[in-house]
Amino acid sequence: MSQQQKAISSPLLDKLRGILHLLKVAPQPIKDGSYHLVPLCETLESVFKDGLKQPNSWFGLNPQDYWSWIEPLQDYYFNTKQNPILRKMANEVAESTTLHSLQGKGRCFLRKALALKVISVPIEHLGGNRRLTTYWYSDDAIIANPELRGRWILCPDPPYFPPFSLPPLLPLLPSPSPLRDPHGSVV
Repeated sequence: MSQQQKAISSPLLDKLRGILHLLKVAPQPIKDGSYHLVPLCETLESVFKDGLKQPNSWFGLNPQDYWSWIEPLQDYYFNTKQNPILRKMANEVAESTTLHSLQGKGRCFLRKALALKVISVPIEHLGGNRRLTTYWYSDDAIIANPELRGRWILCPDPPYFPPFSLPPLLPLLPSPSPLRDPHGSVV
C-alpha cells in the first residue's frame, strides 16, 4: 500500500468493506434476520456521524444528527438534478407519525436507502456543495474529505452492495423493549 493510500484510509470504510464482503457471500436478498445487517447499519450510521458538527445547538440543548442535513438537502440543489427516489424517501420519513427523534428518522432513512440502493446519493449531493459540507462536517470527516468520500461513494454501489429485502418504515436498529415473561406480561 502506498503512502498516499495510507493517508486516505479510514477504519470505518475498511470495516464497511469487510461487512459488505461478508454480505456478498450471505444468502440473498439480505433480510432483517441476517447476521451482518446490524453491524452494517451501525457502521453506516457511524460513517454518517463521523465528524458531524453541531450547528444551531447552543450548549448542546438542540443536538443535531445526520437526519438534520438529509431532510432539508432537497432544498439545496443548485446545478444538479434532484433524485426523485431520495426526495420521496425523505418526505415519507419526515412525515412519519411513528418516528419522533432525529436518530430514529435517520435510521429509517438509512434502512430505506439500503433497500432502494440510493445510500450514496445524499452524500454525493452534500459533497457537491462545499459550503453545506463544511457547515455540517469537520474537514477530517469521511463525508467532508473528497478522497474518503470518493472511496465511500464507490463502496455502496453495485456490485459491492447486495440486494436487500427490508420492511419499509421500521427503525434501523431495534429500540430497547421491556422484558416480557412467557405469558406476555411486562417484567
